[in-house]
Amino acid sequence: MINLNPFAKKEETKVTEVTEQKEAELKPRKCKECQNDFSPTRKDRVFCSDKCRARFNVRDYRSKHIAKNPNWSAERQREYRAKHPEMFAKIMARYHLRKMTYEARHQLIEEVDAQMKS
Repeated sequence: MINLNPFAKKEETKVTEVTEQKEAELKPRKCKECQNDFSPTRKDRVFCSDKCRARFNVRDYRSKHIAKNPNWSAERQREYRAKHPEMFAKIMARYHLRKMTYEARHQLIEEVDAQMKS
């Protein structure tokens, strides 16, 4: 078959050049968060996983707010406590239970059970 289009060869070479460029851009690189090597599926990928992307964005978000206002995290916690006192109490109870030894936790549970029975 005779190709009557004189530009067909130029278009073919242009397409192969573009695909070669794309392949070169998709070489393995280091994750911006965890520094592990990964093979990106697109040229704009900089994180190896959604988990790394989320971790980076949370750290960035917090650091920007803390840079503006050093008491930002304490103020946020105070607002949460004011809005949800029962949930905050539950969180603190869980925190203190985890810090207790097994024996102290067991004794506390027995005391609570005894109070509930009477």
